[in-house]
Amino acid sequence: MSYRVRVTTSRLITLSLAALVALGCDGGGMPDAGPGETCSDGIRNQDETDVDCGGTCGATCAPGRRCAFISDCTTNLCRDEVCIADGTCTDGERNGTETDVDCGGMRCMPCAIGQGCSRGPDCVTSRCSPTGECLAGSCGDGFLNADDEACDGDGMGMAGETATCNPDCTLARCGDGYVNTRAGEACEEGAIETATCDPDCTRPLCGDGYHNATAGEECDEGRATETCNLNCTFARCGDGFINAAGGEECDGDGGGRGGETPTCNVDCTRHRCGDGVLNVMAGEECDDGNTMDGDRCSSTCLGPASVNVVATQTFDTSTGELDGTRLPGWDEAARVLRVGNLRIPRTARLRVVGEHPLRVEAANDIIVEGQLDGSGFDGAEGHCNPSRETDPPRAGPGGAGGPGGFAGGAGGAFDT
Repeated sequence: MSYRVRVTTSRLITLSLAALVALGCDGGGMPDAGPGETCSDGIRNQDETDVDCGGTCGATCAPGRRCAFISDCTTNLCRDEVCIADGTCTDGERNGTETDVDCGGMRCMPCAIGQGCSRGPDCVTSRCSPTGECLAGSCGDGFLNADDEACDGDGMGMAGETATCNPDCTLARCGDGYVNTRAGEACEEGAIETATCDPDCTRPLCGDGYHNATAGEECDEGRATETCNLNCTFARCGDGFINAAGGEECDGDGGGRGGETPTCNVDCTRHRCGDGVLNVMAGEECDDGNTMDGDRCSSTCLGPASVNVVATQTFDTSTGELDGTRLPGWDEAARVLRVGNLRIPRTARLRVVGEHPLRVEAANDIIVEGQLDGSGFDGAEGHCNPSRETDPPRAGPGGAGGPGGFAGGAGGAFDT
């Protein structure tokens, strides 16, 4: 705003200076908004660059109106103190935020090598020199060069291997020949199975759920199943590995050595006397599936006790007692004495008494060298009393009959 002042006297000069202050000049000589000055009063006042726009009024100056800064223009474009229209990326001129003709800036495509730039994204190579010129790109600079790169680092200036990009600026994928650890690859054999690499570029590992036969796996179901052990071998009783899923209670020593042990039967069940499975390593001589005495196997899975007659002894067929002590091999129901061996030495005598004939079943031998006296037998079937002078009755193993007509051996028997 300009002011015209008429000066006549020195007194008037003083008054006129005071009037200037009152009319809009502050003490520093800068224009000051007077009463009623606004951005819509139709006058260029305040610090407006044109009537009611720019300056205090903000980016309100249309193209063609005066400006001091780009912030004065609605197009954000100020050239030679005049707001200019917003150009396009195909008008053949450098305008708007373009860093070169129709390229760069906020809206246009990146500029080619050698064109102007203000930062990396203004260039197709993402490389802008300190002097404002787009430079040629190279793999490993961290910026994507669309001409010959599929990727480059993180694409924002950080080069190197990423989960999606290899160092050679190719996309990471299993089978590309490069082990990209950031992508989770542990090996790279062209996405085929080898002894050291699965097709998914992971190391063969028993239990990973992939059956790598080349690496020696018989199976791999990711866990123990009825058909596959945890060590990736086919499950079978006797392989030395406990497969609970297959119903095994034990298997050998559990560490790879199968077979019978003192605690494990050959059928991969836990050893216990009376289970019907003979376990020699557990000390069993027999196992008839029960823990009762009086049958072919004792309650402790030992064979029938042997009877060796000493001097003169009496056996009662009514009670199964020898000199008043019941023999463990006496079967009350069958009236049979089951023994491992029965031996009557030459100097001994076995006297048989009772209501029933003497029936003996021996697992091994019946040897009668002394006297077997049935004179005390009360039954109706008679008795047998071989003397020392005759050939002694003798039975061999396997049930073969011996001299004198006595039956012997496993399953053999004789009656007095």
